[in-house]
Amino acid sequence: MSAGRLAGSVAIVTGASAGIGETTAVTFAREGAKVAVVARNVAEIERVTAIITAAGGSALALKADVTRAADVEAMTAAVGYEVEGLEHIPTEGPMLIVFYHGALPIDFYYLF
Repeated sequence: MSAGRLAGSVAIVTGASAGIGETTAVTFAREGAKVAVVARNVAEIERVTAIITAAGGSALALKADVTRAADVEAMTAAVGYEVEGLEHIPTEGPMLIVFYHGALPIDFYYLF
């Protein structure tokens, strides 16, 4: 899964335990992104992470409620340490953050 349009990038996908969020996480991984699979349901984010890693992708399951500031801070810190090995969200290279909360619109933040 390392070759693709998103190779070398990091994607944080919230609401990734099912539906559009799950599909987004799996698709981004298929395109080469390292994916943080984020939602409140631990069993489901672990299931999605297993799908990604079984196909050769890189994924990290993170439990977070994005309506809580402390959870968001912990999520971004975990992505920095565990996905990129940095102290904070990457400041170099591309990164895509996707917030999906069960209704459109989906918010995309592309940092480069």
